[in-house]
Amino acid sequence: MSYQDKQISLMYYSSNYSGKTIQNSNYKNGYFDSIPIVLYQEKESELYVTLGSDVLTLYSKLKEIHSEIDRSKILSKRMDDWDENGATGFIRENYYAAIKFLVMHANKIYIDHSIGIYPPEIVLARDGSIDLQWRSEKFILVINFRELGLYGDFYGEDYIKGTVIKGPIDDIEINDDLSHWMRKLK
Repeated sequence: MSYQDKQISLMYYSSNYSGKTIQNSNYKNGYFDSIPIVLYQEKESELYVTLGSDVLTLYSKLKEIHSEIDRSKILSKRMDDWDENGATGFIRENYYAAIKFLVMHANKIYIDHSIGIYPPEIVLARDGSIDLQWRSEKFILVINFRELGLYGDFYGEDYIKGTVIKGPIDDIEINDDLSHWMRKLK
């Protein structure tokens, strides 16, 4: 069985779900089967983001992140040529990769440092990629997800110190350098 035909199972742990598997989705030829657009729920002191059949948990202190994700669901309505100048429409896999990355990093930073990160702007780029953008007077950090959510790049600049970080993202695992920058952007 090739990686293109494998069954993907993701496990999310939370106090409410006791570590049971919540998601099973078929991945074939570069696409997930029948994943509905984003739904949102709130239960007790945790916030939930549903991406198709994946349920991601956010700590209740991360309400601003949840609100920005909720606001961004409108992007799913953008079809090809949404800008009337040839732009590529919404690509579900790019969006899902960006949201999973954001939720994982926001939770990790909250657990490790007891702070909530400032929510990024979630933007659909003209090429169908999704950007997570943090901008302030002192810093900028842009993380871009493309090619069905499998690849991405990041660019960050500290205007005061003149420090620049940039590079590829090959998966959505925790990136300590990006986590450090996300903490600075509050």
